[in-house]
Amino acid sequence: MSPDNPIVPSDNLNEARRVSGKGKNVQVKVVDRRPWTLRRAAGESQGEEEAAGADMTAKAPPTGADEEAAPHAAEERRLPSYVQELHDRTEQAERRAQEVLAAYRQSQLEQDEFRKRLARDVERRADAEVANSLQALLDVVDDLERALRHADEGLTGGESPAFQGLLEGVRLVRDRFLSVLRERGVERLEVAGERFDPEKAEAVRTVEVKDETRDGIVLEEIQPGYLYKGHLLRPARVAVGRLTSPPRARQG
Repeated sequence: MSPDNPIVPSDNLNEARRVSGKGKNVQVKVVDRRPWTLRRAAGESQGEEEAAGADMTAKAPPTGADEEAAPHAAEERRLPSYVQELHDRTEQAERRAQEVLAAYRQSQLEQDEFRKRLARDVERRADAEVANSLQALLDVVDDLERALRHADEGLTGGESPAFQGLLEGVRLVRDRFLSVLRERGVERLEVAGERFDPEKAEAVRTVEVKDETRDGIVLEEIQPGYLYKGHLLRPARVAVGRLTSPPRARQG
């Protein structure tokens, strides 16, 4: 017991007061020792100890028994069977919807590709039909040009005005044909004086030349060639130069 803080039983309370009056600053601590008061204090201490023990138990890690009981608790928290069944059906329906959507998109792509391919085929066939019709017109243009060429070669200068008017009319018709062909996408090939290209021209005869620079060159355009939309409509018919080999020297 500290002399500065004496504990005085309640039975001697008056004596303590009397003694404290003699000192200057004496602190007195009163302890109630009545039986019922002591029992109540002991009960409160036991309750605090039990609460502390329960708190420690709650914070303690699960033991083996708790771990075995955990799966059972999880099973108890599972959804009812009919709810789980609805959940599974919903997921299955969503997967099926995704599959149907993917198949629909693939079908759309295939249909678009089919339409494009069909459009290309239709355009190709239409171009082929137009090309056949244009080739027939080219034959007419060839006939007109041959007629004009023969007429020009036979001119003597003394032709009548009527004959000259006839020739001028034929030239106008030929020029009109060529204008219509150009409007339809037909272009005339210019191959004279160029190196022979089998992709554009057809050699119908050869002309012997001594100059090496004229070897393989288109010397004459017998029939003009034409392109339609950048593609060969009709190859030109030409005469190509061929270098003459020098005679071999005789060996004595």
